[in-house]
Amino acid sequence: MKERREIVQKLSDRYDVNLLCGLQDIPKSSYYYVPVVRDDGDLRYAIEQTCLRYTRYGYRRVTPMVKKEHKVGKDRVRLLMKDMDLQVRKHRRKVRTTHSDGTCEYPNLIKGLDISYPDHVWMFSTITSVYIHPWAI
Repeated sequence: MKERREIVQKLSDRYDVNLLCGLQDIPKSSYYYVPVVRDDGDLRYAIEQTCLRYTRYGYRRVTPMVKKEHKVGKDRVRLLMKDMDLQVRKHRRKVRTTHSDGTCEYPNLIKGLDISYPDHVWMFSTITSVYIHPWAI
């Protein structure tokens, strides 16, 4: 594409640009396109200072703070933060497997029961139901 554009530029003073673009099979808009060079030094500094001050802020919360000083959108802030490796790590919740406050999920139903004869109360525990190999005894 770049080579074809250069050919059209070289021949544009002698021939019509529409004709040359048609022969080179490039759109006329691509011939006239001038890339925009941005100086993001001040913006990068503002984003970095905001991220240093508020360490748990992502691009959505950083954008309004940076917009006070710079004309910038959320997508630009997100791309710059990604480029500067300032993305916030996701906060992982610790999985609780027990009740640490002392409460029990299953209440003791035989507490306070007067056990007076055999086979009055039966108990089953998952620990006692582990299979034991005959050769292990």
